[in-house]
Amino acid sequence: MSRWRNDDMQRIDHILRNFKGVIYSHMSSVAPGLMPLLNMYCRERFGSEYLDMLLKEPNIAYNIILDYTGNEVSAKLLLYSILKPILGEETREAVTLLENGNAEAFMRLIASRADDTTP
Repeated sequence: MSRWRNDDMQRIDHILRNFKGVIYSHMSSVAPGLMPLLNMYCRERFGSEYLDMLLKEPNIAYNIILDYTGNEVSAKLLLYSILKPILGEETREAVTLLENGNAEAFMRLIASRADDTTP
């Protein structure tokens, strides 16, 4: 069960709408088929797409990538690829936060970027 408050969840939904297309477009050019595969796995296990999991349950999403890749180095590289189009230079920090299980700080970082890009 998610520990986020209702207003946090509304903000996360707003962020998802803003960033999903950018991430899917980028990932389809660098790793075609990967996002549909992750989505299928997440829908079967959690009833949600991968990017939804990443923004609503970041620690679970990190573990999904870790299980998928089989090692931390590959997991970090894959997460870096997923997050780079929306976080730019802050991507490395975000991946480190996920690796360390700091979901709250990760969400603050994502939210700060959403503030920068919201029209």
